[in-house]
Amino acid sequence: MKTLGKYAVSGFIGPFFSSLAVFSLFMFFGAAFEKLGLFSRVEDGVGMLFRFLAFQTPFFISMLVPLAALIGILFLISELMSTGQWKALVAGGYRPFDIIKPVIFFSLLIAVSHFLFNEFAAAPAYLRSKAVYNEQFRKDKNWRFRGNSNGSFRIKDVFVKYSSYNPLAGGFRGVLVEFYDGGRGLPLKKIKAEAMSWDETAGLWILKKPSVMEYRGGEVEAGYFETYRLAGFPSPRELVADALVDNGTGFFDLLSRISKMRKMGIKTDGELIALNARLSQPLSSLVMVFIGCAIMLSGLVSGKVFNIGVSIFTGFSFWSFTVMSERMAQIGVLGPFLGCFLPHLVFLSVALFSLKRSRAF
Repeated sequence: MKTLGKYAVSGFIGPFFSSLAVFSLFMFFGAAFEKLGLFSRVEDGVGMLFRFLAFQTPFFISMLVPLAALIGILFLISELMSTGQWKALVAGGYRPFDIIKPVIFFSLLIAVSHFLFNEFAAAPAYLRSKAVYNEQFRKDKNWRFRGNSNGSFRIKDVFVKYSSYNPLAGGFRGVLVEFYDGGRGLPLKKIKAEAMSWDETAGLWILKKPSVMEYRGGEVEAGYFETYRLAGFPSPRELVADALVDNGTGFFDLLSRISKMRKMGIKTDGELIALNARLSQPLSSLVMVFIGCAIMLSGLVSGKVFNIGVSIFTGFSFWSFTVMSERMAQIGVLGPFLGCFLPHLVFLSVALFSLKRSRAF
């Protein structure tokens, strides 16, 4: 059984990596031809284009891993069937699922590697490709920092509301800070200010032209100041003002970002979709392996040419369904989890049903 496992995996690896390399080259040159006219308008456009594409290449590879897994399993089973080895193994007492089980376990290893590749290679490189495009081509150094508006956050018994936040524009605008007695829930102090900016040297926030109201018993004391210092609040490094670069933000960065945004009272719908996508995308290879097994064992196709055609059609169908499902999550029709995992559940269910009907188990 161990020898069969090594043989099956070795027959899968060759088509997997060769198809991944070929399709990645197609993507690279396709993107090069598409962007050449755009980048040729500026000085050093060709060099800028190749820097852009070099950083995009890990993203191309990441996108194509599931399709390569599908082609790998189709070629493996096709080779075993065309040489008569499949019939010999079945006649020798092996169930079809026993033959493909090593590849399924190997696809789990691919999924883990895919996740790590996305986290430490594809996402950082994609972010740098966006930086090349926006900072070098469009000359927009502040392309990520658009700020956010109408938010609020709480730190213990202190509530902060603001009309806008952008560190490049000076920090917070339209600020209301409310201090409460945690035990009784009574207001202690309210500060309303035009703006609140960070003092890096002192390590605290400076409120500009604030009006301060203090509640002492049944009396209210009001005061007006040019500046007012506020300590104990998150620094700009602990806040979020940059735009989300979907494919350029890793899983753990998204977790940190979501935590910060929730503290600031900002909606995290887009980040939650991206977070679930970071988990669902690596699992696509496992789903594709099951789909490939179902296609071959159902007897619908035969021959390598047909296998390639079916693999491409199924791969792009899966990809289209994934994109459509994520779009539905973005507009609120589906939740973040279903928006990212529904295609996997549907395709995997169909594949398992087909395998059961073909008595692979």
